[in-house]
Amino acid sequence: MAILEKVAGLVVEILTFDPSMVLIGRENYNSPLLQSNTIVIDSIGNDSLSETYDYDYATETEYYNAVIKTQVTVSFFGSSASANANKLRVLLKSEVAYQFCVLNALAVYNASRVDNIKALQGSTYNERYDVVFNVTYNHHEAVSTLRIDTPQIEIIVN
Repeated sequence: MAILEKVAGLVVEILTFDPSMVLIGRENYNSPLLQSNTIVIDSIGNDSLSETYDYDYATETEYYNAVIKTQVTVSFFGSSASANANKLRVLLKSEVAYQFCVLNALAVYNASRVDNIKALQGSTYNERYDVVFNVTYNHHEAVSTLRIDTPQIEIIVN
């Protein structure tokens, strides 16, 4: 979920879009809501590319790192869906997108395609375009852990 939140921030940043109109996931949303100029960000699943562990003896802190890759679908709804989808596809290569990715430990790859879902479904209503691209995210966790350096043993003899 952290990846989708970061991608939502990226979309809002480069499209200067209203954050209240960006939804994460497709669960429990009404169809009328998806007819306005709305963006839905979703992914089917993610793959863990690598995981590392490190312990800092000076600060007694454990560091867990994971590099996660996922394919993200950004769905655009409403009358400006086509324009917003193509704008996102082009602006993923912009300096604003690059700076956002550097600050948020993201790697966003070129959009592989823009699909006109309305035409694919043969629908006559509910304008929808999907932009699909891959994202790699570095997740870090630090856990404070106290270690016993020298055991203290007391032997009791009767």
